[in-house]
Amino acid sequence: MSSSVPLPSLPCWRCQQSFQPVSAAVFVCAPCAVITNKVADAAVKHCRVIEDQVRAELGSPLRKRARRVFEAQCADLDL
Repeated sequence: MSSSVPLPSLPCWRCQQSFQPVSAAVFVCAPCAVITNKVADAAVKHCRVIEDQVRAELGSPLRKRARRVFEAQCADLDL
């Protein structure tokens, strides 16, 4: 039962550490408690961009729009 599980190709977007497998499809970054899965790599990259937009647009109408997109598309990724 020592099948190797491919890790997500992207490191944790908060601390740049590698994700560690919890199960066949779930990975966690221990220092940040960020959870992802290997099929979500593209979505995680997309959500990082949106998360950055939310931070960059503090106090502007664009922030509200970016936040809505983030919540609609990224809530299940636990960013």
